[in-house]
Amino acid sequence: MNANNARFLLEQYMNGKDNVKPNVLESVFTKHADVVFDIKPNNIYFPDVLTGAKNISTEMFGEFHDKFKDVKSYYVDSDVESLLDKKAIKQQRWLVTMTERETSNTRIGAGYYSWYFMEEGTDIKVGRLEITILEMVSFAAEEDNWLTNLQSNLLDYPWVSSCDPFKTFERYSELETIDRFIK
Repeated sequence: MNANNARFLLEQYMNGKDNVKPNVLESVFTKHADVVFDIKPNNIYFPDVLTGAKNISTEMFGEFHDKFKDVKSYYVDSDVESLLDKKAIKQQRWLVTMTERETSNTRIGAGYYSWYFMEEGTDIKVGRLEITILEMVSFAAEEDNWLTNLQSNLLDYPWVSSCDPFKTFERYSELETIDRFIK
């Protein structure tokens, strides 16, 4: 497993997840992969475990996009080469931004991914993904295009630096814990 292969799989994961491409998402995982959730806040729900690439792509993101739009997810300060340890990347920080369809509120979440890669035939894929959701904040943004402006300033999707333009977070006390997590 090399850093380029890992980076490609991580980019494909975000592409499939954020852009509602179940086939792309399914291709990232082994046939019998597991996605395990550790969810700290009580305002978001996923099952504790999802098993199988097909089930992961269907269950994990099908209903999700019915509830949320404008979804963009980012890896924060993630130098894949330095994070990759044999066939794993642990404690990779992430940030997700989206709009709630029902309320039009902005929702921002943060946490960690831990990736475990496996061989499947001649390919390397994700055999296990552990997702820790540390925070998930819902709030009414004061500006009409606040989320769009934030997302358009994060240019290297899905990779961002904690130095990227997160100053706008400081305007919202609701985002204090996420702002600290990013910095």
